[in-house]
Parts: sequence; structure tokens; C-alpha cells
Amino acid sequence: MKTNAPENCPEPEKRPHARPLNGFTLIELLVVIAIIAILASMLLPALTKAKVQAQGVQCMNNGNQLSKAWMMYGGDNKDQCVNNFFVGPTLTEVQNGTYRTWCVDIMNWSTAQDNTNVILLQKGLLGPYMGKSVGSYKCPADHYLSAAQMQAGFLARVRSYSMNGFLGLSSPCPTCAGDNSGNPGSGTDPSWEGQNFENPDWPQFLKLSNIPQPSQIYLFLDEQADSIDDDYFQAGEQCTPSNPTLWSGGIDSNVPGSYHNGACGFSFCDAHSEIHKWLVPGTIVPVTTKQLIMPTCTGNNYADRLWLCGHACVQPPGQ
Repeated sequence: MKTNAPENCPEPEKRPHARPLNGFTLIELLVVIAIIAILASMLLPALTKAKVQAQGVQCMNNGNQLSKAWMMYGGDNKDQCVNNFFVGPTLTEVQNGTYRTWCVDIMNWSTAQDNTNVILLQKGLLGPYMGKSVGSYKCPADHYLSAAQMQAGFLARVRSYSMNGFLGLSSPCPTCAGDNSGNPGSGTDPSWEGQNFENPDWPQFLKLSNIPQPSQIYLFLDEQADSIDDDYFQAGEQCTPSNPTLWSGGIDSNVPGSYHNGACGFSFCDAHSEIHKWLVPGTIVPVTTKQLIMPTCTGNNYADRLWLCGHACVQPPGQ
């Protein structure tokens, strides 16, 4: 049976301007967006701080691993500090395939294979003690690449750390320094006589047991990205309270890093690590990926120079 609706049934009331039951007005949407933006601005500094802290912890762990490898090498080699060659002898070692220094690569801003070759890290004298931990040679906050390296597809350079230049032999033989080639007969290397190459009036530590106060003498550090080349770090002429020298000091000087919010990662000869905050603004220099800018002792403030030099070597009597 077919039934029709009554003809007199009223039509539903039409409300063309009624608000949708499940929507937002423009004002409500803008308020939500504003609240999200405020929350993001409040969280961003905390997230940035957390990232910096995490990178600092990883950097200290890397320094600890390298320091333990250094100590194990000494234990296996009659207490001898591992060799710590400067740039000329290091290049010669690579060319000759002898690899008689703790790390046998040269960092620069070119597309040379040293910058990415982890095999060279493993061939260095500390390589067997590091196992496959090639990542421990690199500070996680060091992300710098030159334009040429980025164009070549580089993801990162392989090393950020260098060793205190007052530790270990600086070249493979007593006459392997002079023309910066590291070849025998090229010149005299005073490190073989227990004297520092750049500061011959200061001692060169050749045995672990000869290092006084190992908890106060740094072993590895972050080196500034424009400064790093060989595995050897020397801050120029030693700075003491009685002889406050500038960073250049009349000698080609390496520059410490400041990757950790104006601070530098250090490990020490007792294998502990720390992040040291620089106090002088001039110590923190920008990375250019082109040329090295030397730090300055802002306002004749030598605090950072004195700290670094004071933890590089023990001051001889009368200095």
C-alpha cells in the first residue's frame, strides 16, 4: 500500500546564516596559531640547550675514548708516549706508507681524500686501540665544510681533535725536522732530547710516567676548524704570568675550538674529560672555511692563554 505524506506538513525552517556545528571561526583559528607559536618560542631555547649539552657529553666521551687508547698504547710500549708528528713528517709518513704517528691525516678545506678517509685514522698508531670507533675522532658539534667540499658531496670531515704538542716525539728521527718535510737530515728535532720543538726551554714528555699532575695536563682538544691540519696542537710561544704572550707569539700558532657555545672540549692525561668555557671574547673566533683568524687577548686579558698554556706543560723552575 502506498502512503503519501500529508500535504499540509510544514517545511523545515531554513537558517541560511546558522554557524556550522563542527567548524572554527577565523578568530578562533588565529588564537590557536598564536598559542602554538608562543609555546614553540618557549620550547626552542630549551631544545637548543639540550642539543648543545648532548653534543658536549658526546665530545667528552670521544675524548675519553681517545685518552684510554693513548694510555693502552703506552702500556704496550714500555710507557712511551705515542708519536705526535707535525705536518711535514705526517705527510711523509703517508707518502711512505709507514704511519708512525698517532693519526696520519691532514685536514684542510680542499677535496683531498685525507678529509674523508677513515682508513687513515685506523692506520695511525692509536687505530688498533680504537677498534672501529672512527667517529670518536670527530666532535659532534663540528659540522663545517668548505664550498668546494659541499659541491663534491662531502658529508663531514673525519677529524676535529688534535694532541697536545708537548707530548710524544714530533718527528721520526732526531734529524727529521728543519725543512718541514720530515726527511732525515733536514734539521734537528729537539723533542728527541726531551725539549719542545716550538718552546725548547720547556720539556717534551716522552713517557707517561714522566708527566707530572696528569689530571692537569690536557691530552686532546677540539681544534678550531680553520686551524686544524696535522694531529699536533701548539698554541705558539708559551704564556706565563711573567711572560704574557699573544696568541701568535711570533710562532705559527694553532687555535682551540669553541664549538660548545663558546667552550672547548678537552681530555686529560688521566683520561678524564671536560668542556672548558672561554672567558675572553677574543678567544672565540669564527670559522671562515677560507683563512684562519687568530684569537686576541681582548683588553689585555690573558686568562684563556694562561689557562691553555698552563694545562699544556708544567712550568720549568725559574720561568
